[in-house]
Amino acid sequence: MAEPSSSGPPSNLPAVALTEAAIRERFAPSDVRKKQIRALVAQIGRSNRPPIWAALTTCDERRLKILRAKCDCDPMFRTIFGAFSSSIAEAVMAWVQIPNAPISRSASPPPSKKHKTEGSEPYRTSASDQAKKRDRHRCVLTGTYGIVEAAHIYPRSMHFADAPPQTIALREVLWRIIEIFQLREVASAWKKELFENDGITPKADHCRNILTLAASPHAAWNTGLFVLEPIDIVDEGHTLNIRIWFLGDGPDVASSQLMSLITEPATTLPHNRRLPMTYAEQEEGDNWYTPPYAGGSPLLSGQMIPIHSDDPEKLPSFLILEMQLFMTRLSRLSGVAKLED
Repeated sequence: MAEPSSSGPPSNLPAVALTEAAIRERFAPSDVRKKQIRALVAQIGRSNRPPIWAALTTCDERRLKILRAKCDCDPMFRTIFGAFSSSIAEAVMAWVQIPNAPISRSASPPPSKKHKTEGSEPYRTSASDQAKKRDRHRCVLTGTYGIVEAAHIYPRSMHFADAPPQTIALREVLWRIIEIFQLREVASAWKKELFENDGITPKADHCRNILTLAASPHAAWNTGLFVLEPIDIVDEGHTLNIRIWFLGDGPDVASSQLMSLITEPATTLPHNRRLPMTYAEQEEGDNWYTPPYAGGSPLLSGQMIPIHSDDPEKLPSFLILEMQLFMTRLSRLSGVAKLED
């Protein structure tokens, strides 16, 4: 069977590594944020655990200002906030530990090659099949055609209405942390994208919560080694532009240890180097292996990648990708995801 035309990353994307200054401008805490963190630290104590530092570093600056004001006027909230570290760690563990295994993995032929067609009964196109069809059965990051997986952006295991009580409890903790560290309208928009109007019942599985990935980048993404930042939607709603960022390791301490909240660890910024091209380089410990584009250029941190959909309603969700950016950075900076590598 001949391969379809590529809808994956084009081979002529510029392979230009971003400068350290450019990466720092995008991800390092701003002077305004540092000022707010110092003020909060004066209220809750100079030392705390990495999850608190990670949350203060990644949350919305406007929300940080609100938290500071609440700590200033409410001693009880100040005490509770200082103990939030364990709850943040629980939310992060829910994000990175609950199995998010691929729900399908195959060298799927186009629907026309299958025994049943979309017009026949009782054929129903699953969300994963819709995502693969949208992405032309190619990994959206590497352009690889063949064995691909349906990778959920928001963990599928946390999205079942009849999930086990422990999973439901972890889901509630996760959303509580999001509501604490994000603006109300942001948290509300994210939740509305995933849940029915009652805010409790998960919406049905949809291809907007799925990316088609090859096995290696899917595994790397699940362990928080990179994030995908949504940039904009162009082409009359048919194309979503994202950037890939390979994250640093975060604080060099366990998530349960104390650290200075006003000292920025040196390893928190994304990498600005190319990824290795071969498994041999991976085995030498250089970095996680990610397959190159079909044109031969390796993925670079900060590289722009377009995702196209003939149907704008089936394009990956900008809002869910925003949530993924926040939660995955939080997991990496807190030191929790690092323990799971």
